[in-house]
Amino acid sequence: NKEGRKKYVVSPEGISVKELGFYSSKVLSVFDGEKYYLCDINSNIIAGPFEYLSTINNNIGVIKEGDNWKIINEKGEQISNQTFSNIVLDSKKIAYRNGLFAEIGDKYYLINENGEKITETAYDDAKLFVDGFAAVKSNGKWGFIDKNGNLVIDFEYHDAQSFSNGFAAVKMNDKWGYITYSEKDKIDNVAIDYQFEDAVGFSTTSRVSIVKLNNQWKLLKLYV
Repeated sequence: NKEGRKKYVVSPEGISVKELGFYSSKVLSVFDGEKYYLCDINSNIIAGPFEYLSTINNNIGVIKEGDNWKIINEKGEQISNQTFSNIVLDSKKIAYRNGLFAEIGDKYYLINENGEKITETAYDDAKLFVDGFAAVKSNGKWGFIDKNGNLVIDFEYHDAQSFSNGFAAVKMNDKWGYITYSEKDKIDNVAIDYQFEDAVGFSTTSRVSIVKLNNQWKLLKLYV
């Protein structure tokens, strides 16, 4: 639990547990060293085995079978007949947040949970929505789209993280900084100047980011 005391022992019968995934949507992934299983917190196996299983977020996740990625629900049921050559995952192995980014051919598209394209716009790369706008790449530069796939910030950055807490970490040349976006004025503004060797987005809960400055990692906290 949040106090650090053991609350559950997740050990499904017949599975030698090597790794546990994030607990979300009342389920989690269990890896036995070869295959993934979808389980509840009481060690009941819901579905599997799978070659790969993402974190289930908002009752949506993905599995991999051979070269194909498929969309499933929290019961492990496939909810779309569409298959994809790749799906974008974040650091928590989440695939779905206001949509998924799926590779079709050699490009990425924003799709919904039914595997349908939200727009026909293709991207070279993408990062998941956090809250508001997602970072997407085209022709070597990064910009931002809203959840409907509309471009809100043009492709002008050399790298970027999606918006979180109203700020986005962006890279210009070889330095990272943070921008904000005014929906009223339709412009992006530099909020924290380009000075970091590396940077990540602000946590949605703690409002803290990690930045690298002078070859040292530091915490950056929002007070606005």
